[in-house]
Amino acid sequence: MHFCLKKTCFIFERMSKIMKEHKNPKVLSEGLLWMVSAVDDFGVAHLKLKDVIDFCKDTGLQSSAAATRNATIKLIGASHKFVGPDIKAFLSDVKPALLSAVEAECEKNPFEVHVHTDR
Repeated sequence: MHFCLKKTCFIFERMSKIMKEHKNPKVLSEGLLWMVSAVDDFGVAHLKLKDVIDFCKDTGLQSSAAATRNATIKLIGASHKFVGPDIKAFLSDVKPALLSAVEAECEKNPFEVHVHTDR
């Protein structure tokens, strides 16, 4: 299982690189929603969280497509469940309207203390 989780990090890195270059908002929103599912299933312990947040800020939240912005907000909210309020430190430069939406999503995904064990 541990090996599989490290693959998740690799997949996130590859997907974010491809999605940055893609212009179709449907591709972006669907890719982001897959990332939300992966975070819900596996958490963020094996992800480069700063890279994920930077991708969200630079690509997802900057999109003119509402579906892409909404999927990005869901990804940040799903990450909040595992990271907690510290995630907001990465978002200090986000526009106030988007930040309000992110905070509302974080409230839907309250921080849960997770104990990580390697076996």
